[in-house]
Amino acid sequence: MRLVSKFFQLDRMSRKLLLGASFLSTSFWVLLRILPFRMVYSIMEKLVTSRGGARPLEPEIIPRLIWALSAASRRLLGRDTCLPQAMAARVMFKRFGYPAEIKFGVKKSAEGRLRAPAWVFHEDEALIGGEGLDLASYSSLNHLRRSM
Repeated sequence: MRLVSKFFQLDRMSRKLLLGASFLSTSFWVLLRILPFRMVYSIMEKLVTSRGGARPLEPEIIPRLIWALSAASRRLLGRDTCLPQAMAARVMFKRFGYPAEIKFGVKKSAEGRLRAPAWVFHEDEALIGGEGLDLASYSSLNHLRRSM
């Protein structure tokens, strides 16, 4: 109940961003579990290009987009959510007129486990997914994107 009252205390734009981020993140999370990655990636790209060239809003929208995407993923998806969150971010950034690129990386952890996160970059800055990670320690997998 506390989350509901907090939601209604938000301004209109924050509620809109949070609902959009929640819908997109959850949708991509479900789609990634039932469809091949290539198909989900194609759906994301269609959503990104379907809106045409939106005019960028004020730069203050970028931190609000990041907040909405992070809050939605934290509360709805739990852990291991970087890919659905990155896909939702790419769509939302583009809809608000800001180009964003998903980058993939891979490395072996100290325990020998393979880690393969996804990040969202805007103007060469990691905005989503890079929190607390040494991005330079990951090998890039972006050549896969070009072959899809």
